[in-house]
Amino acid sequence: MPGSRRDWTQRVASSPSTGRTAASGTFARSRKACASCQAALAVQRPGRYQVEAAIAALHDDAASAEEIDWPQILAWYDDLIALTDEPARQDPAAVLGRAVAVGHALGAAAGLREIDRLREVLGERHRWHAVRGHLHELGGDLPAAATAYAHAARRATDVAERDHLVRQAARARAAEAGTSSRPTARPT
Repeated sequence: MPGSRRDWTQRVASSPSTGRTAASGTFARSRKACASCQAALAVQRPGRYQVEAAIAALHDDAASAEEIDWPQILAWYDDLIALTDEPARQDPAAVLGRAVAVGHALGAAAGLREIDRLREVLGERHRWHAVRGHLHELGGDLPAAATAYAHAARRATDVAERDHLVRQAARARAAEAGTSSRPTARPT
């Protein structure tokens, strides 16, 4: 993680996709969090918590899901996983988060390729299946999304997570049923 690659404070200060600065967010907590993050980044090369704060700030700064700066979040995830020797084993949440960022920044197929490389290490975890479901849904493959969410729900040990994943699977199935039952226009 070379420090000269980017100006750490600038990566949090400005979001190129929206043209807004993180400090101009609508919530005071966002401004305060970004200011704290910028101060920490200005002092030294960022550690795990500073990088996680930068990722959170980019999510919080976006006015909508469509405005999230996924390429910049992907760059931060690259920095986060570079902090460990074996990221898939030592920080599975970071590698799964990176796969989501890859899917949003580079396309669902790229995200799925990323997650498939993690199958051997993380394939039995419910979160691996949940991320796979999200990426399939992002790519428009609703049957595969429903299947992955259902696999995740069966592996989840937390009741609230399991219930959420069951709802995700049902929602994906319902959305697929709604799109497949619509009559297609016939050329005249």
